[in-house]
Amino acid sequence: MYKRIALILALVILFSFTPAIRDSEAAADYSWIKVKLTTNNATAITMAASGSYFIQENGKGFTGGSLYVRSEFDGTLTVTHSREGELYRGKSFSLMRASIDRDAGAINLNGRNYLGHFNIRVTSNGYLQVVNVVPLAHYLYGVVGYEMSDTFPLEALKAQAVAAKCYVLSGITTSGEYYIGDTSTDQVYKGYDAYARNVIKAVDSTLDKVLTYKGSILRTYYAASNGGETKLVSDAWGSSQSNAGYSVSIDDYDFQNVYSLKETAFFPVGGGNMSPEIYNYLLSLASTKLNASVKSVDYIISIEAKSPRYSSVSRDMTKGHVEMMVTLGNSGSGGSGSGFDFFDSPSTPSEGGEQVQVSADFYLSDLYYYGVFRNASLRIYWGEPVKNGYNIYHVRWGHGVGLSQRGAQQRAIAGHSYEQILNFYYPGAQLSTMTVSPPSNPERPLPVTGPGVQGITTGTVNFRAAPSSSADKLGTIPKGSVITVYAQENGWAAVVYNNVFGYVSMDYIELAGEPAATPLPTSGAATPGASLPVSAYGVVTGSGVNFRSGPSTSYPSIAKLDKGTQLEIYEQVGSWYHAAAKGMTGYITSSYVKITETPKTPEPTAEPTVTPSAEPSDTLPPAKDITYSTGLVTGTGVNFRDKPSTSSGAVLAKLSKNTSLLIWSKSGSWYYASAGNMTGYIHSDYVKITGTYNAPVVPTPGMTPEPPGTGDPIGTGITTGNVNFRKGPSTSDKKITQLKKGTKLTLYALSDGWYEAEVNGTHGFVSAKYVSVVSGGPDTSETIGATTGRVNFRTAPSTSSGQVIRLLPKGTEFTILGETGDWYKVNVDGQTGFVIKAYVKIMKSGSSPVPVTDGSDSQLLNGRPAKTNGTVYFRQSPSTEYGVIIAELPPGTKIVVYQISGDWCLVSVGSTLGYIHKSYVDL
Repeated sequence: MYKRIALILALVILFSFTPAIRDSEAAADYSWIKVKLTTNNATAITMAASGSYFIQENGKGFTGGSLYVRSEFDGTLTVTHSREGELYRGKSFSLMRASIDRDAGAINLNGRNYLGHFNIRVTSNGYLQVVNVVPLAHYLYGVVGYEMSDTFPLEALKAQAVAAKCYVLSGITTSGEYYIGDTSTDQVYKGYDAYARNVIKAVDSTLDKVLTYKGSILRTYYAASNGGETKLVSDAWGSSQSNAGYSVSIDDYDFQNVYSLKETAFFPVGGGNMSPEIYNYLLSLASTKLNASVKSVDYIISIEAKSPRYSSVSRDMTKGHVEMMVTLGNSGSGGSGSGFDFFDSPSTPSEGGEQVQVSADFYLSDLYYYGVFRNASLRIYWGEPVKNGYNIYHVRWGHGVGLSQRGAQQRAIAGHSYEQILNFYYPGAQLSTMTVSPPSNPERPLPVTGPGVQGITTGTVNFRAAPSSSADKLGTIPKGSVITVYAQENGWAAVVYNNVFGYVSMDYIELAGEPAATPLPTSGAATPGASLPVSAYGVVTGSGVNFRSGPSTSYPSIAKLDKGTQLEIYEQVGSWYHAAAKGMTGYITSSYVKITETPKTPEPTAEPTVTPSAEPSDTLPPAKDITYSTGLVTGTGVNFRDKPSTSSGAVLAKLSKNTSLLIWSKSGSWYYASAGNMTGYIHSDYVKITGTYNAPVVPTPGMTPEPPGTGDPIGTGITTGNVNFRKGPSTSDKKITQLKKGTKLTLYALSDGWYEAEVNGTHGFVSAKYVSVVSGGPDTSETIGATTGRVNFRTAPSTSSGQVIRLLPKGTEFTILGETGDWYKVNVDGQTGFVIKAYVKIMKSGSSPVPVTDGSDSQLLNGRPAKTNGTVYFRQSPSTEYGVIIAELPPGTKIVVYQISGDWCLVSVGSTLGYIHKSYVDL
């Protein structure tokens, strides 16, 4: 693991922990670690929740369900919950965990569970940046368990916990949105595994321990294996770096660990069998040395590894020296021209058939290039005499500075304590103690406004984050406490106690009087409870549907209505019905209401009429009988706008294929419709009409529709090959024409891998992978890398199971398709394979590729189109027990398969990545 170079920061050993996550604080708060999570340049993410959370900016909260965060590509984002609807819009937001207790739930993102809070914002290029703000101990759970594993001995895990803690604490600064990343560039962090009991025990038992040097926390570097000898910081990263706390020492525990990667080349001395690779190398070496044809290598007289790379080391050699007897051929002079560098002057050519002695120096790295060694990831060479010969070793997985994870493992097996392990790898440091107080729960802003009614608790009662006995506890409220009640919901009261918002069972509350009115709707809406004529009758079509005090998810829920509940509907306000149910008046989203009857409006008594002045009106027409349509969205990622225009109409949402619509009216080529709890406009090209119904009160805005593609473009582009230009964003949509390579495009929007574009006045869609952005617009170019040295190109991301396709020379350029652990998945001249990251330099950054997962038994399919063969759950991780369900997919759902690993397929459905059991996939 390569660690970034940083000066050792002087930190105060005594910490005071308070739950604050804002960057505007005057000083860093070391109880919280801010980790930038890898999102692969995502523009939309799904966060599956267990436990209770709220949004810091407005106090809106939820328990369980899924949170969907989407970039709008205008510098803002939208946050929507699977049950509560839209929760927030803005440039950034903080998602707060109501209870910071370790077992109070987690957010599952990209198949990993994360504790703590989240700061999420939109970057300048429209991507989502996700920072996990997590307590120190909880952060270390996610590092130690993946830098090592839960199977390591406890004392090794403790040593790793201290090293990982000091590494991050020594690098914290007060500036910046995050302290550290989550990859091996810093230290690996993959969230929380509740079953990693040894890891949790190791972290908790050493949480107050740090390594210090002269009162400052030591910058503790560590790596997988040192190959048998530790290394100085200055030798690894330059003479300007401090070696305080480190030294060079022989580490036979690392070398003896069977899991330490190493290659061994045995050179028989005085005669004996040698490998074909060694024999051929020595034959070439002798030919070049003698500048003559050598018939055979007869035997090795002596051989040794020499020339230490640094003055202080004895197991990092650069050269070798060999004495050998060879037999000359019959062809006289003429070297092999192998290109190896040697340090002795060539001898005078001898006559053919003679046996002569050859003495030659050589670079040990030549043994790798000649195939004696094969692992390009190992970094050093050294040798030692053994029985009947000499071994040269190719070792060291990592930089070799500080703690060796394999060395620590072997030492713990041998009975060493974590203190002894740390003392060996950081001999100049002192193990010190710091005081760590656990962080407290965050304070939640009030999500309610308006008057409430006072109540008194009739006993000591649990104060919860949601109206459920299974919701997280915010604390307890003593008997006789005065609270403010804002709403009642299924036996629960939404209350404020000591300026904190939460829920209390109504069984323990005695109200001081009749409850005051809950917050009223915005201006223009009817007052709940007012005497209004009934314009329609309906029934609730879902179970547990919220009946709210106002026409928005920001208003408290009065009750949860069961399926089939009868409604008297007064009027419609946006996408909400103002109605009466079970003796209550409130608001319910129209998505969960079926109109069953519309009463006839009586004829009015004739009265003189007044002709209104000719002025436009923004008010809605009165309730009346009309016929509306139902429909389905036929495309993927179709824009749902607040106006019937691609130029002035802001995007409210991107609708998925088969989203249900209630269509109120049509104006030009636009439908005015409701989708879920939103009302807006959708282009008719992407709508299939499925039926008609009678309904009251249709909002009919007086907007003039505009044809698509007439608004302000987001940029220009050019096609990179011959590509189909289609009527919709799907390969199933009708082809308009085929665009030739080099065709200029005007770009209007990017969604799910398709550009909405215009070519010579014609509006349509083109696949983004065949478009190079010339100006503006999101970056969809390829990521280009190049080798920084000779490196093996393999069939799999492993030096053990991945077969070498060929050796790539230094400077070879390729397209980076994805990444997995320490490997890049790349395309070299049309061939797909893997190269180790350590030998790759990014030449050009483009849009992030689809991630690849690990697994020696995996099969990579490179994005193969497929369909589901039955109804199947689409999950966030490959497990029926722990994999959070994203959606239930019907038979025939189109998917793209990237990898099969065990019984699971890594697939994408639209823009969402997840897992499906392979038995339900037809490839």
